Amino acid sequence: MPVPAVFLRDQLYGDPPLARMIRAGRADVRLGVYLCLLARATRAPFDVRHNLTPAAWAEMLRIKDPKGKGARRVTSAFKWLEKERLVTLQRRAGRPPLVQLMDPAGSGGPFETGGYWVQVPHEFWLRGWIFSLRETSQAVLLALLDLLYKADAPRFVTPERHDEYGLSDDTWTRGIRDLSECKLLTVRRVPIGDDWHYDRLRNTYSIDMRRLGDSPGGRKKRQPQPTEPPNPFS
Repeated sequence: MPVPAVFLRDQLYGDPPLARMIRAGRADVRLGVYLCLLARATRAPFDVRHNLTPAAWAEMLRIKDPKGKGARRVTSAFKWLEKERLVTLQRRAGRPPLVQLMDPAGSGGPFETGGYWVQVPHEFWLRGWIFSLRETSQAVLLALLDLLYKADAPRFVTPERHDEYGLSDDTWTRGIRDLSECKLLTVRRVPIGDDWHYDRLRNTYSIDMRRLGDSPGGRKKRQPQPTEPPNPFS
């Protein structure tokens, strides 16, 4: 499932939308909704023409109290995405609004398929990682998938590349710790230089893509509801 790199990285419009989403707080529902929209609206005109109510969205995302507080959180998430010009909502009397994806950089322009996209395996949804990982960990995982694209060996992340994503040092630290605990990420300290010109230790990162094919296990961000949630790919 492709995620536009302009949603993750700083482009022409200031801070990238992902960083703004994380800084705004309570980003778990917003990020979950947006990623599911990207998973569904994969071809022109990049809209979502189904009748999922906010309660159904909350159930799909396994949010507590889906018909009450969960539905209100979903409604708030859609309003935030609309305010940030990532979607437009065509409201209809007595029915859920039609959702139209807009430029993922937040410029307010139309959604286009050009440019670079980060490939996120479907197992991220189908195995439940989207329900298990905190929003900060999901943000760092998306950034690392971009940074480590086609990396055939552990790779450094330079400060310049790090800053492109607009994520705070605290977000990076917590996200890397969580991803390491889940065994999605391997971090190693390696020396820079040679035996005669040793400089310092730096971190290298590698993602175990095979781990996404397993169930997350361990700590859960949200407790699943007793009923089976709708499949976002159906």
